[in-house]
Amino acid sequence: METEAAFRPFPARWNTYAHLARPAQMAATTTDALAGGLLAYILDSPGSVGWLIWLLAASMALYAGGAVLNAWCDRRGAHDGRHAHGAALPLSALLLAGGIGCAALVGRSSAILAVAIAVNAILYNVAARQRPLLGPFCMGACRALNFLLGLSLSAPALAGWWPLMLFPFLLSAAVTAVKLHRVHGDPRATVWGANALLLGVTCGLFLLTVERRFQIPMALPFIAIFAARAWPPFLRAALQPHPELADAAAHSGALALISLNAALAAGFGGLVMGGCVLLLPPLSLALGRRFAAA
Repeated sequence: METEAAFRPFPARWNTYAHLARPAQMAATTTDALAGGLLAYILDSPGSVGWLIWLLAASMALYAGGAVLNAWCDRRGAHDGRHAHGAALPLSALLLAGGIGCAALVGRSSAILAVAIAVNAILYNVAARQRPLLGPFCMGACRALNFLLGLSLSAPALAGWWPLMLFPFLLSAAVTAVKLHRVHGDPRATVWGANALLLGVTCGLFLLTVERRFQIPMALPFIAIFAARAWPPFLRAALQPHPELADAAAHSGALALISLNAALAAGFGGLVMGGCVLLLPPLSLALGRRFAAA
């Protein structure tokens, strides 16, 4: 009942609010900013690691704000409770503003990118997620801008290496396209289009070998993980358009984003840098179990 939900003890309500923010996915999404930040240190050595911590905090707050807004737009889920959904809109606004504030502490470029992420998150949830082209574009832009948010630690790195954002953009757009197929029953062409985007990402990783600073032997283990996670479920979803297969492809593609970020970090910085990015999935799984049981 709504009255009972309103008078829940604060810890119980806190668990409910945290559940709306999807902390399991939050850790995975932050790998974009982490990979960008590591590349900034590798390519330009911008200074104290404390600035990267602020940008990771900004990334997490921005993601959480978008996730809570998504829950408010859905207005469903008995587990979340009516009271939580009533507070979701101001909570989302607070999280998005907090993310922008954390980014602003680092610099103007970071603040502008954070605002762009917040605008894309709002646009996706309010208007784009029902649209087969605009939805993938907005979600891809969120992940690409999140990568640039980390890269904004260094102005020279941001100016010289911003095209790397195309990797998370294309893969996230592919994952979102598969989700739209799963939820809204878009035609099979949507899933084949997602496979084409995936092919572009895979080829692009090998084309990076023309860049002298990208060490393909260091990136290969992570590229292999990425390919093993993404390609089989995406192809199955295209060949057999069943909702369960599309759901599995979207889930695997989201995990493949982590491996993609690790491949970029390893290619420019070595195996240790790639391993640092891969440390976040266990945290993501632990958070998922924690709040699934809450």
